[in-house]
Amino acid sequence: MKGRQALAISALVFVAVLIGTTMLLTGGDDNKAVAAPMPPQAVNRIAQKNDNAAVTAAAQMRERSARDARIADAIQDQQDSANAAR
Repeated sequence: MKGRQALAISALVFVAVLIGTTMLLTGGDDNKAVAAPMPPQAVNRIAQKNDNAAVTAAAQMRERSARDARIADAIQDQQDSANAAR
């Protein structure tokens, strides 16, 4: 069983080295896709969407913090009432 594992690992390493060597020798970056430059309007639109998302996320965090504070105050009020009743 160990012999089969060693053979499989050796074959895998051989294939990986073969692929790596081929890419180095042939200039493997020839197959990279070339993207056209983005127009400024698209960049500005993406930036605006990111800004809007950041503002929305910050507002949601503030709402959550306020809600958590109200819940904590309510719990503290209940504990104070329970302690006063003793």
